[in-house]
Amino acid sequence: MKLPLQLTRTGPIGLLGVVVLTTYLIGVSVVLAAPENRPAKKPVTNADLITLNFQNADIRALIATVSQLTGKNFIVDPRVKGKVTLISGDKLNINQVYNVFLSVLSVHNFAAVDTEDGVTKIVPVSIVKQSPTPTSFSVPKPLGDVFVTQVYQVKYGAVQDMVPILRPLLPPTSHFAAYASSNTLVFTATTANVRRVLKVLEQIDQPAKGSDINVVYLKYAKAVDMVKILNGVLKERQKGAPKKTKLATLNVQGDEATNALVIQAPKGDFPFIKEVIDKLDIRRAQVFIEVLIAEVSMDKAQDVGVRWEFGDDNIVNGQTTGNTGFSDVTGGLTLGYLKSFVTDLGGNLIPELQVVLSALRTDTNTNILSTPTLLTLDNETAEIVVGQEVPFVTGQFTNTPVTSTVTAPTTGTPTTSVNPFQTIQRKKVGLKLKITPQINQDRSLSLNIEQEISSISAKKIEGASDLITNTRSIKATVMVDDSRIIVLGGLMTDDLQDTIEWVPILGKIPLLGALFRKKSKKAVKTNLLMFLKPKIIRSQADLDGYTSEKYKYMRELEKNSNPDSKYLLYGSKSPVLPKQEKHFSGEKLGPEVVEAVEAVEEADEEI
Repeated sequence: MKLPLQLTRTGPIGLLGVVVLTTYLIGVSVVLAAPENRPAKKPVTNADLITLNFQNADIRALIATVSQLTGKNFIVDPRVKGKVTLISGDKLNINQVYNVFLSVLSVHNFAAVDTEDGVTKIVPVSIVKQSPTPTSFSVPKPLGDVFVTQVYQVKYGAVQDMVPILRPLLPPTSHFAAYASSNTLVFTATTANVRRVLKVLEQIDQPAKGSDINVVYLKYAKAVDMVKILNGVLKERQKGAPKKTKLATLNVQGDEATNALVIQAPKGDFPFIKEVIDKLDIRRAQVFIEVLIAEVSMDKAQDVGVRWEFGDDNIVNGQTTGNTGFSDVTGGLTLGYLKSFVTDLGGNLIPELQVVLSALRTDTNTNILSTPTLLTLDNETAEIVVGQEVPFVTGQFTNTPVTSTVTAPTTGTPTTSVNPFQTIQRKKVGLKLKITPQINQDRSLSLNIEQEISSISAKKIEGASDLITNTRSIKATVMVDDSRIIVLGGLMTDDLQDTIEWVPILGKIPLLGALFRKKSKKAVKTNLLMFLKPKIIRSQADLDGYTSEKYKYMRELEKNSNPDSKYLLYGSKSPVLPKQEKHFSGEKLGPEVVEAVEAVEEADEEI
């Protein structure tokens, strides 16, 4: 009969004999070494040589045998099952027996994990990475198939570049992770595999022999601004790296002429730098802002609904929409949203600023100060100034009188010279508008608005030695949805107008002329209003659409202002701006479509 287990012991104590294990614990998770109080045989030492032969034996029999020989206590996972065959052609000491035992477990996808309380767990190798294996920060001892968690900080290269090289060297069940923030590798494997990986790292984790120089041409961002950002990022990245890493050369310079970056960095760092550049070098959205600034008389303000307490249905009351806390127009800044809409070709309702402009232009009591159109990038300031530079006296000085030794030819006395002079500072007087838009994620816009209107006062104030300026200004930060009109106003002025009417000649006669003159005083109140309509421009097609709309508007104004053809010479036509080239999404229309559109426009002109 063939024995399932054969154990032979030789050594200084002589032949132990052949031990046949015919029974062992089945279904029991704990295998303990023989108690010390048992009248056991002489303990096995490392000097004893043992021969192990297992022929298709249950793996738990091997575990029980190793427990008896080494004195280790094992906790066996219920999933540890199977048959093993072990043929030992040479005699082994106790340490060699345990290493062979670990190798047998590894072949069958099992592993032994030592715990802090001195017990060894026999578990499937797939869950070893979740077990409390010993953690090593240096080269571990050569313990064969003992599992250990290794932490290694890459000194010179980039940790993400190490992963494709090292991961294939470990079994699929081994844990392997890279932490880019600290440039660290963490992996769990047997000490044999860990030592092999560390030898590879020792060869490839070397300082760069020279930094590579790369040139990156930017598409949208400015090179000067990008240099500041990259140098700041690299500085923070270097702080968390080991001291040896700082020996590598990292340098970023910007060339304004070509809008390019010259990057000097090791190959391991350049992919990280390039990734940051790609995320920042993107096309920024723009904001197209139509502005209407006008002075409206109070009578007209009531007609068009500027005074909110008497406003009609075309304007939302400032107390219910965008209320700034002022119930009276004359009390300060007033804010509201205009609800006038027109319908576009797609049937969408769009607020139309031209509706307001046309209504105000037809009124003689309205003074339209400016209708600028601004286009600026997101978070960039757009500014427009219309006015004059007026000199203001800031100081008057007179030097100390100087008596000259040269006598006057007529009097024969010494002359005294006095040189008075003034210091002058020039200031811009007129209309100033500064807007900084910020595009939010929900397609709304935050507008930082600064507007000022100044003029030279015609009044003379007693005691004033220089010019006097009248100033009205608005400074506000508001939020508005895309393509909606916002109204800022409430800046009131009172002008007292003196009017004198007289009969020619008679009105100039002293004393009696008073009978032929009429004096009147009239107080005129005006309200300064500013309408703004911001529109987000994300592509060239959006910008082309607004450009085409403005061009068509100017062309229509020119056509309407031209005299009737009957007042022109026979056969002549009024000058009209040339037709704009037809585009659709950046591509030219076909010739047949262009001809059809031109035919319709010509028919409209004839009508």
